Amino acid sequence: MKRFFHLFHAYFPQISLGWWLAILAFCAAVFLISWLRTRRLGRSAAFAALAGYAFFLLVMLAFARRTRGGQTTVYPPFYSYRKILEHSRGSFEWACLDIFNCLLFFPLGFLYMIWNDTGRNAIRHAVLRATAVGFALSLLAETLQLLLHRGAFEFDDILHNTIGTFLGALIGGVFSKISLRALFPGSRKET
Repeated sequence: MKRFFHLFHAYFPQISLGWWLAILAFCAAVFLISWLRTRRLGRSAAFAALAGYAFFLLVMLAFARRTRGGQTTVYPPFYSYRKILEHSRGSFEWACLDIFNCLLFFPLGFLYMIWNDTGRNAIRHAVLRATAVGFALSLLAETLQLLLHRGAFEFDDILHNTIGTFLGALIGGVFSKISLRALFPGSRKET
């Protein structure tokens, strides 16, 4: 278990106080703009949380990491699976990184579905839109890592981030139908 937490700490870079303040200021600005535009408190808070989490992911994955001295590693597709199947010394770490990448984007899909205002029949399309947003954000983060020399460009990360977003959207869709209907009656369209 100690190995697991050491890997977790090494994988997630230390984010400075300045970045945390920027993330909070971004969330506050998004909330204020959304609330002034819609006058819907719950929807504005959900959108601010969604946008803030997306900004947090970009900061953590692309900007808060240290540069690698002009070197960038590009791993081929399914590289992590090959490492896991080899039963090499680092196979546990590769498996943990795959799980971390899924879990990292899970809240993005979940928050998208909480923010999304769709009827019962349109939830399938909302899950696909949330998954597309997760894919695009993951591709952007990996591309920034490649261009800024901050980490490795991994196709597997994009795959696992997208899977995490998809799973989060599925759970978020179920949660939003059950919980938000009770918390905010009349705020959801029923089709």
